[in-house]
Amino acid sequence: MRVVLIGAGHAHLKALAFWRGRQLPFSFQLVDPGRFVYSGMATGVLAGDYRFNEASCDPRSAAEAAGGHLLRDRLVSIDRQAGEVRLESGRRLGFDLLSLNIGSWVGGGQSSRVYPVKPIGDFLGLVKDLDNPDTREEIVVAGGGVTGSEVAACLGWRLKASGIDGRVRLIHPHSEPAPSLPGAARGFLQRALEDRGIEIMQDRVESWHGRSARLASGRELPFTRLVLATGLVPSPVFSNLDLEVTDSGLAVADTLQCADDARIFAAGDCADIGRRGLPNVGVYGVRAATVLADNLEAAALGRALRRYSPQKVFLSILNLGRGEGLAVWARLSFGGRLALRWKDWLDRRFMQEIG
Repeated sequence: MRVVLIGAGHAHLKALAFWRGRQLPFSFQLVDPGRFVYSGMATGVLAGDYRFNEASCDPRSAAEAAGGHLLRDRLVSIDRQAGEVRLESGRRLGFDLLSLNIGSWVGGGQSSRVYPVKPIGDFLGLVKDLDNPDTREEIVVAGGGVTGSEVAACLGWRLKASGIDGRVRLIHPHSEPAPSLPGAARGFLQRALEDRGIEIMQDRVESWHGRSARLASGRELPFTRLVLATGLVPSPVFSNLDLEVTDSGLAVADTLQCADDARIFAAGDCADIGRRGLPNVGVYGVRAATVLADNLEAAALGRALRRYSPQKVFLSILNLGRGEGLAVWARLSFGGRLALRWKDWLDRRFMQEIG
């Protein structure tokens, strides 16, 4: 029995940790082009709390520890009739079971001055670029949701901590940033942004050319760096997969099997589980991982599969730079240094588990 795992994301790496020491009823290969970068620590890298290597790992060791192999490559398409995946190198891999954990993207494209927040590994190129800043940095963060606000706060702190002359502008269409947060959390976030010198503008980035962004109001806003945190979309590769795709990702059942093919599983940001349109947060990929691991084994053995029931409430902790965090659970929240220490403990524990 041949299993192919496409993508070294939260769900697959957690599943590999679950498989360590187990006698699996199949052989497997993990296909991924590079290092895994943990999204939970990305803003910490931006704020200067972690080095890149602390927030990333080579998935090869995780694959080999579970008894499999890593292939450095990238998915291009799936030939379901032949039971094969076609890879960027031109290589074809046969599969009996296939699992996808390839994350999501921010539309708009990347250039030397434009940084979509996902894929995470590409986004963190901004850290290296800021090591050689312009004479004055004019950074624009487009998108005032939780991610955009967190990124803006960490960037504002990084400029101050590094002695870089410049400012950060957060452009958002809402009456206030991060409207999905409860009231007390929004208040703490607003104060944190102001303390870090973030200029908040209620508007929307419609387009950009060169080093100028055009806003919905008609204003032209110059920038040295443009960060795109304008919402996640399914990976472009999905157009080649001949599988049902919703606005939130691949349509999969609660067993994590694709609606069009029971041999194909998906989890994490790339999956729309039960068409619920869940938020694109790592907790769902992590929590689905044991169900995914169990179900791949069960499918290989012809046994009944488990169902994944996504939790309705989850803990979210933002890194706001300056050693401060903001923890949110349902309508409850608290901010400060203790919140960030809690986040650091959780994130380091996760990296130890998958490493």
